[in-house]
Amino acid sequence: MAKYQAIPNYEYIRPGLLVQFRPDGMYETRDEKEIAALDSAAPFIKLVDTPNIAEPEHVGGGYYLLSNGEKVKGKEAAIEAEAKIKK
Repeated sequence: MAKYQAIPNYEYIRPGLLVQFRPDGMYETRDEKEIAALDSAAPFIKLVDTPNIAEPEHVGGGYYLLSNGEKVKGKEAAIEAEAKIKK
């Protein structure tokens, strides 16, 4: 997850992309398209926490969603599978 900071309630609008920052000026995302766009908007939008893309998203019932859309049961299995995807 990547965390960004801008002015409060800032809206970053580009074709096919709308990012709305919270009233405290913060925005969090896992979307790689959003991360690439927001990284290119520096210095107006600042990355305040580096993304940990390798961390699979827990979707419930012991299942984790990988970056390629596949679901895997078990956290350790998901971490290993995500590492293989990124190589």
